Amino acid sequence: MNIKELVEAFLNDTNQQIIEISAFNKLSGNQLNWKYSSELWSIAECISHLNVTNKIYLSEFESKFKDRNLPQTDPLNTRVKHSFFGRLIIKAVDPSNQKKMKTFKIFNPVQKDFGKEVLEEFVLIQKKISELILNNRNINFNKIKMSSPANKLIKENYSDLLEIIKLHNKRHMNQAIRILNDKNFPQE
Repeated sequence: MNIKELVEAFLNDTNQQIIEISAFNKLSGNQLNWKYSSELWSIAECISHLNVTNKIYLSEFESKFKDRNLPQTDPLNTRVKHSFFGRLIIKAVDPSNQKKMKTFKIFNPVQKDFGKEVLEEFVLIQKKISELILNNRNINFNKIKMSSPANKLIKENYSDLLEIIKLHNKRHMNQAIRILNDKNFPQE
């Protein structure tokens, strides 16, 4: 996969997730906040978790992309190179990995009763990230790195980040859909 394909896949998946989130707009506050058990997240908490996580990445992108001296590349001819830790995280957040994981405290969802604002915030964050990526698509994402918000010793390159965000969003959107389809889910 080259950087152009990575960016296109990220943008396509993000647009799809923005469309999918609209299915939750018809839910009541009670439905958004319903949990099968106290140990599990509600639909709103799944989305809040994505908002908390993606705001961290959005802030990093906004800060880094202000630098006009970032390494440029030909996105068609530059292969994606994931870092060692990036590959591990990508594997962990991949929706096909059914292993339940506990999140790091920094990524915990805000604890409260949510309204539709949690859905609106998701859309806003995703649109901002997409715009930044689109406007900077000629940057060599392999060469720009950041420390993981969960552990400063872990370095992730921006190719890692695009794949992590894409898969992580998909993982929790799938989780929210499973909650919606639960036989005990309230009808109003």
